[in-house]
Amino acid sequence: MNNIRSITFIEVSLVSSGINESNAADVIHDLRRQMRRMENKMGAIEAQMRNKDVENAKLEGQLAILKKADRIRSLILGQATPTMEERQMLNAIES
Repeated sequence: MNNIRSITFIEVSLVSSGINESNAADVIHDLRRQMRRMENKMGAIEAQMRNKDVENAKLEGQLAILKKADRIRSLILGQATPTMEERQMLNAIES
């Protein structure tokens, strides 16, 4: 809707500035075409951003898994002491 108002304003401006109607129509047609192109490009950029967001979420999930695996490795090798919560989980598993 905003685009239509802009085009209408441009039409009035072009005609009132002395450009004949056929030239104004050509200019308006070209502007509309350019706007459609820009909207298509914006849609493509938005799709790329959504894809990047999905990739980032996957990477964050993988990082969380790697951190947990590193913590388990440290516990197994005796390089870290278990927290109270980890002790409770170990006790629950053992019983």
